[in-house]
Amino acid sequence: MCHVSVLLIEDDTDIRSALREVLEAEGCTVTEASDGDSGLGMLQSMDPLPDVLLLDLMLPGALNGWDVLCVKQLDERLRGIPVVVLTAAPPQEARARSLEGASLILKKPFSIPQILSVVTRMEHVKPED
Repeated sequence: MCHVSVLLIEDDTDIRSALREVLEAEGCTVTEASDGDSGLGMLQSMDPLPDVLLLDLMLPGALNGWDVLCVKQLDERLRGIPVVVLTAAPPQEARARSLEGASLILKKPFSIPQILSVVTRMEHVKPED
């Protein structure tokens, strides 16, 4: 049983819905946002903070996933939250690997066992104080 709280920032409705359904079926708590602006706002106002951030890089609106990751890394309160970057674009994957703050990169499409394994491992990763 999963005891992880997840903030999922993903613009694709089908992916977001499927991830939420799978994670909640395993016992995770999922909060979701469809764009970087609302996702960052949620992240900044959450108390307690989520155990993990699942973050798509290509997002609509003023802030994309790169922006969310950069702002998160500048905020001492948010910096320690593990981030799993979700991307379908190989060039984005290579760039994401060089970014500070990305704990793991999952290339779309990923499998259900793969995402469950990643998220449940985050239960044992505690943000730095």
